[in-house]
Amino acid sequence: MKVGDDCPDFSLPSTEGEFRLKEKLGKDKYIILYFYPRDDTPGCTAEACSFRDNMGVLTNYGAEVYGISTDSLESHKKFIQKYGLTFPLLSDRGAEVARLFDAYNSLFKAAKRKTFIISPEGKIAKIIEGVKPDEHVRLAREFLERRVSQRPT
Repeated sequence: MKVGDDCPDFSLPSTEGEFRLKEKLGKDKYIILYFYPRDDTPGCTAEACSFRDNMGVLTNYGAEVYGISTDSLESHKKFIQKYGLTFPLLSDRGAEVARLFDAYNSLFKAAKRKTFIISPEGKIAKIIEGVKPDEHVRLAREFLERRVSQRPT
């Protein structure tokens, strides 16, 4: 999967009910899907809290955020409550979606840290990987800021 490709549709249980990507597309919104290894671990907590702390800016840029890991919904709910997260978490227990997005680490049997920004048209607009947990949000913000500043008025 690379930038410019059509993003595959999928559905997963989330902390806010069933999530289906196809239903979220359009509406002039970007979708940020960020895969992460485990709830309540230091790097994953830093990343999730960074998304939480930047939610207002990301929303202003026309983005919705969804975190995905192989943890259970119960684990996700505790993680959300403990850190006051303001976005849904999706449970990919069988890692099918992580594998689909090449975001699965078979050695650790968990999702890789990898972020996808999906355009309103359903195209992969940006892939962020190989950076520290808190860098994902900064890079997503910078990408969205450039996109918003390029929109015709």
